Amino acid sequence: MSVMDESMTPKEAAPFLKISTWMLYDMVRKKQIPHFKVRSKIFFRKSALEQWVLDQEAASVAGLPFAMTEEPAPRFKGH
Repeated sequence: MSVMDESMTPKEAAPFLKISTWMLYDMVRKKQIPHFKVRSKIFFRKSALEQWVLDQEAASVAGLPFAMTEEPAPRFKGH
């Protein structure tokens, strides 16, 4: 199977990940998710997304930060 055979557009990848297309574009902009471009078109390899999901799951179990999250919000102590 070639890379292009398993490639998905953002409109195909968003439902696969169960997120909105807008969120997916935001993650691309922040370089938080594996993707590639052909000129100005964005594509995702299904196998890369599946591996990315597994990596995110492993990071959550290990207590590591997610690629999807930004810096944690500061915690304030109660009075």
